[in-house]
Amino acid sequence: EWNRASISDASVVESSYVADGLYAYISEFFACDVCRRNFMSSYDRCSQNRCHRLGSSTEDEDEWKQLVLWLWEEHNDVNVRLKLERKQKEYPQDKKATVVLTRDETWNAKWPSRYDCPACWNTVDAYDDSWDEEIMYKYLRLKYWPVRQDATALQYAQDINAANEIRREEEVSVKKEDWDDDDGDILKHEEMNMYIVLGIPSLGIFTLVVMSVLKQMELDRTGRHKKN
Repeated sequence: EWNRASISDASVVESSYVADGLYAYISEFFACDVCRRNFMSSYDRCSQNRCHRLGSSTEDEDEWKQLVLWLWEEHNDVNVRLKLERKQKEYPQDKKATVVLTRDETWNAKWPSRYDCPACWNTVDAYDDSWDEEIMYKYLRLKYWPVRQDATALQYAQDINAANEIRREEEVSVKKEDWDDDDGDILKHEEMNMYIVLGIPSLGIFTLVVMSVLKQMELDRTGRHKKN
C-alpha cells in the first residue's frame, strides 16, 4: 500500500521481486548461519506455495497480500521448528529423531494466539489450524503498519473487533454445549448410582421373600413343620 501511494506506477515492483530481494539479502548478510541456510532451503523448495502465490503482476493487490502472509507463515514455521529443537535437547541423542510436538505445543509456538485474535483462525476447534486469510492480513497490517489513524486502519480495526466478538460468542456457545454434555453425563452417572443404591436393598429384600416362600413351600410339601 505504501509502495503504491508513495512512488510512481513506473517504479512499482512485483511481489516476487521483493521476495527475491529478501532472499538475496539474507543469503549474503544474515549473521546467523543456521538461520540463513534454513531460510534459503525453505525458499528454494517454494515452501508455503510461494512460487504460485507470488507472481510478476504489478496490478494484482492480492499478490502483495500473499507476500505478507507468506512471510508470516515462514515466521511461524521457524517458531515451531525452534520449539521442537528446544524440546529435543531434553532427550538423549538416540531419541531425538522420535521427538515430536504435541498439538498444544505447536499452537503455542504460533502467532497470533487464538486468545489475541480468535477470528484469525477459521474455527474454535483446536484441531483445525486453518486461518482466515482476510482477517489475518488485516491483523498483520495493523500490527506492522506505521502507527497512524488512517481510514483503512480504522476500518480494519472495526472489522477485526467485530469478527473477534462473533468468534468469542461461538467459543462460549461451544463451551456451553460441552458443559451441557458433561452435566448430562453427570446426571446419568447420578441416576445410575441411585439405581444401584435403591436397587441393591430392593434386590436383597426380594431375595429374602423368594427364599421364604420357597422354604414355606418345602415345609408344606414335606410336612416337617407338622411333625415338629
